[in-house]
Amino acid sequence: MAALIVYVDDIFVIGDWNDEIQSLKGFLDTQFEVKDLGPAKYFLRIEVARSRKGMFISQRKYVLDLLKDTRKIGVKPVDSPIDPNHKLSDSQGEPLKDVKQFQRLVGRLLYFSMTHPDIAYVVGVLSQFMHAPRTTHLEAA
Repeated sequence: MAALIVYVDDIFVIGDWNDEIQSLKGFLDTQFEVKDLGPAKYFLRIEVARSRKGMFISQRKYVLDLLKDTRKIGVKPVDSPIDPNHKLSDSQGEPLKDVKQFQRLVGRLLYFSMTHPDIAYVVGVLSQFMHAPRTTHLEAA
């Protein structure tokens, strides 16, 4: 079996057997103007690595850039993305002066959650405050 992952004009072909992959790529070449870039190393800012055990994806560079941009490099990691007892409200903290900063950060975290579903819940909670974020929401992010 071979499968396609398509995003706009980027196509990622994966499969169990090289013959199936080549057959699918050959078919695509008859239907479209295709440029084969060889084995993918990056796809949509996601690093792709292969070994005998399979294919692995990582957003290490994406996260390092995110940490750098938010001045969080060197911050001690936590075991859980959010304390289960921590409640965010729309009235705690001061309104943010730069709302777009929070919105950008949550958008970037949302993209990161594709490969790290462990943060999906907290990103969903944070996204509830996109319209009027406060300092407590930015601190929780």
